[in-house]
Amino acid sequence: MQPSEKITLVQAHAAAAAYTNRRGPMIRVVSRLFSPKHRRAAYAMYAFFRTADDLIDEDHISLEQFRAWRAQSQLTAEQQTDPLMLAWGDIRTLYNIPLEYEQALLDGLELDLTCHRYQTMDELKRYCYGASVAPFLLTMSIIGFRPGVSLEQAKPYMEKLGTAIQMTDILWDIRADLAAGRIYLPENELAAFGLSFADIEAQIEAQRSDDRTLQFMRHFADIVREHYIAGWPMLDFFPSSLRLPMGLGITSYRTMLDDIEARDFAFGEIKSQGRRLLGVLATKWPAIYQTKSADKYFQPVGNFKLKSKNPLPD
Repeated sequence: MQPSEKITLVQAHAAAAAYTNRRGPMIRVVSRLFSPKHRRAAYAMYAFFRTADDLIDEDHISLEQFRAWRAQSQLTAEQQTDPLMLAWGDIRTLYNIPLEYEQALLDGLELDLTCHRYQTMDELKRYCYGASVAPFLLTMSIIGFRPGVSLEQAKPYMEKLGTAIQMTDILWDIRADLAAGRIYLPENELAAFGLSFADIEAQIEAQRSDDRTLQFMRHFADIVREHYIAGWPMLDFFPSSLRLPMGLGITSYRTMLDDIEARDFAFGEIKSQGRRLLGVLATKWPAIYQTKSADKYFQPVGNFKLKSKNPLPD
């Protein structure tokens, strides 16, 4: 396509679908269970925000460059020349998506350019809001809830699940994040176990954990697990047609937490998820529908004890 040619919506959404199928194995599998209109929206959303993430993590652009890209992305669909921006702009308008959720997500991405260390758990949770809760809110703005469920009712559960998912990613990607200069584990939580950022850097480099680090990691995993348990009733709020695909993705992340703990939080390279979704679907699908008894499908390796029977919300 020549630069002077105007991109059509059909071409833009085809580009978003091709990008997602190439870069997003999990969303590619899960979205096959969506209706065509929701699959189209999921592709546009994933392609747009994954592009933004790649600009930071792979292209290593400056803060000024990212903010210029961000300003361009906020133009109307009719003003876009980039197919992925056009596809997302079309979805944003079609579903009247609240601007605050998109801005929160972009703010979260921008933090990866401005903040490479976190001092407190509250700071980390603010990052998790932009990185994972905001995308969850965007998604639900598109697909909606089952009849009778409001955003106000669902939001506390979404915040718990979104935070749990992002914290699981932090544990899964800890070595890769350090290679990019980032440590998301909060400094004051590490200090409570006699650890510093320098200790974590040294142990990741050596691919070896000492007892202090293992104790801290179990503590951190318990916090993540509390968030999953507190947010799990959210699965009851999905419309029936989307409960399985949405629940499958969330269940996969909770299974990842168990897998990470089972391997003693090893800092070596972790293999691709591969057939994870099929395995989760085959063995843990009841947790998607039996939310009150879901915990039995996720067997923690450590000595996890639920701090409260109803830990929602903070």
